[in-house]
Amino acid sequence: MSLLLYINGQLADLDAGQTIAQTKQVNDLNSLDNRQASYTNKFKLPKTATNVKIMEYLTVTGNNSNVPYQKNECSLFSETGECFVYNGWAMITDGGNDYEAVIYDGIVSLYKKIENQTLANLELADDLNHTKTLANVMASWSNPNTKYKYIMANYNGATHYIPPSFPPQLVVNVDYLLPSVNVSWLWQKVFTQYGFTYSGSVFNSEDFTNLWVTYPKGVATSDLNVSQLESDTILYHTPATVYNTIYYVAFTGNPVTNLLSFNSNIFCQVAQTGKYRLNISGKITTSGAPTKMYLAKNTSNLSADYAPQFKNITHELDSGTDFSRSVLFDLQAGDSVAIVIRSADSAGQYYLHHDECELTVNLELVGGKEIDFQGAFENFSIRDFVNEVIYRFGLTLYKRKDDNHYDFLTLQEQLQTPQLQNWSSRFVRKTAEKYTFSNYAQQNYLRYAYNNKDDSYHDAAFAVNNANLDDTKDIFKSKIYAPEKDHAMYLGTPSNIYKMWDKDVNVDAETGQTNITYKPLDSRFYFLKSTVKQFGSPIKIGSKEYNTSQLIYSCPIESFYKLPFTDVVQDYYTPLNAISDKAQIVTAEFWLTDNDIANFDFKKLYYLEQLSSYFIMNKINNYIPGKPTKCDLVRVQYTGEAQPYLALTHIQINGLATTSYNVSSFGNTTIILQYYQHYNDTAEIVWQNATGGTQSPIPLTFPFAGTFTVRLWCNGLTSNTITITLPSNQTIYA
Repeated sequence: MSLLLYINGQLADLDAGQTIAQTKQVNDLNSLDNRQASYTNKFKLPKTATNVKIMEYLTVTGNNSNVPYQKNECSLFSETGECFVYNGWAMITDGGNDYEAVIYDGIVSLYKKIENQTLANLELADDLNHTKTLANVMASWSNPNTKYKYIMANYNGATHYIPPSFPPQLVVNVDYLLPSVNVSWLWQKVFTQYGFTYSGSVFNSEDFTNLWVTYPKGVATSDLNVSQLESDTILYHTPATVYNTIYYVAFTGNPVTNLLSFNSNIFCQVAQTGKYRLNISGKITTSGAPTKMYLAKNTSNLSADYAPQFKNITHELDSGTDFSRSVLFDLQAGDSVAIVIRSADSAGQYYLHHDECELTVNLELVGGKEIDFQGAFENFSIRDFVNEVIYRFGLTLYKRKDDNHYDFLTLQEQLQTPQLQNWSSRFVRKTAEKYTFSNYAQQNYLRYAYNNKDDSYHDAAFAVNNANLDDTKDIFKSKIYAPEKDHAMYLGTPSNIYKMWDKDVNVDAETGQTNITYKPLDSRFYFLKSTVKQFGSPIKIGSKEYNTSQLIYSCPIESFYKLPFTDVVQDYYTPLNAISDKAQIVTAEFWLTDNDIANFDFKKLYYLEQLSSYFIMNKINNYIPGKPTKCDLVRVQYTGEAQPYLALTHIQINGLATTSYNVSSFGNTTIILQYYQHYNDTAEIVWQNATGGTQSPIPLTFPFAGTFTVRLWCNGLTSNTITITLPSNQTIYA
């Protein structure tokens, strides 16, 4: 038999009669593992001129071949055109007189593409990066073009604040909210960017389309501020007469960023439109008169005497009194501000005692930094992300042979609602049977990550009823954190706590005042769902940092519904009982053809009349045309509609195994074995029915030596015949 092998689009030379044994397999249930790819045995490629050229002169002195280090696309065909491998992966090494090659196929393509890649390698910035403002928070709830959403939840930050207004009113604080990304959108992004497509019913389910993953860092709005000016050395722009009432404050040093420039070291000009905050503290010491301080805007062409007030800083400040103030204001690009000091009494005059005045000034652009998903996702590998989805939904993935499309099936679809195929006609014999899965234990755990590493309250296990297995095994350790065990009231309802900040609570021993500081956490990915909450009367949400607020009548709030692993096991892993309870893993031989191998479908269940059971084909080992192929199968306790009776158009003996006077017949269906003994050429042929059974292999013991002919019979049909002489010890293939 001739084979056609193409490497990097070029037809390679093979030795005459070259055989390439092929092993076909799919990944084990719920695992993304490149070792479960299909592959060939290692085979030789002669160092012909054609092959040396294809290998870019590999092994030739002075060569600069890249073939051993790259993905070498390859396709393998039979001489009749059956395609065994399409766009597989050939790994080439030197074997001395020949090259040596191994071909990989199946999920290896996906694995190799995402190997060593993180979610930060995706093109996320344009869709996800944004400034954290109240307007953007609310827009994320309703704008269909927004790929992130601020789901209202307790992230263990400052959930509320009371603004300095009368009457006091509690405001829900958005400064300590975090955005989440839709997992469905992120999944699509992965497959699109790496050149794959996918399908599966689970991807249309609410469990998947309403699954969100949080931004992994505790980032309050104040953490996004960008400092424009920091100065603790202040000079005073003194008018012509030292004894006066109004002064500009002049700064020393250079601005922190290029978003700000100085004019006369007094006027701070900004380059970016936005909200700014001036933080100022210290003391002003005068000859005795109290002072006031304010901001002037766009007054570079005016003396301090004529600079109107833009924002007040202090009203009346006694000489030498420490103070600290924070002022929030909006500026357009090109605007400038300056600090003015004057007598609290417009008619009063005083001296400034410069050596005794202290001022520390900080000007910052509020929310000047974006929420940066690109950087935040750099520690989440794409392989881990894909595995999170595979294990959460109990999926098995299958690559189509002729393109980069992957089908994902749930365990229910694979084990209880699959396509069925009768393979009884290909069955030769069963060679071995075992009763345990090496990759399972009696209790098989799916586990979350926890802030308290000893916790396990959202973990769960599915059971395998076999006392000979190990007691427990962790089959999946998620990178996703579970919310805290305890709930907290939030928006009038008990809420899960998705901990993104640690709280440090201190009580002042003298005043009894409670002070809370919030320490941000990092690398905390949480899954959650979004559900809309309607309020009977409007509530106020706002940003303390921006000093803005808004009444709302509804908003999306968090839900952890169906996300504990107890629910995941119940919803997606129950069908495993069909293979784990009283498990049988069978090794059997089959007569297979090139067409069987080229078009084999691992998604189907295969029925074997000889074993009266349905099976998953786990592995086809070392297929070589014209020889029985050993296969590994897993019995499925299938509860769906029974395989319809298939009318036989022919029956066949595949082979006979003889041991002394014992004969075993391997056939293609449940059938009667018949035989007659040769006495002489003229004797009448009388067929007799064997009594050893009706399922292949059918045993029969002859009590005496002689020559016999055997056949199979079923419903009036008869098979081919095989003649044997006993006693004998051999295997005869038809």
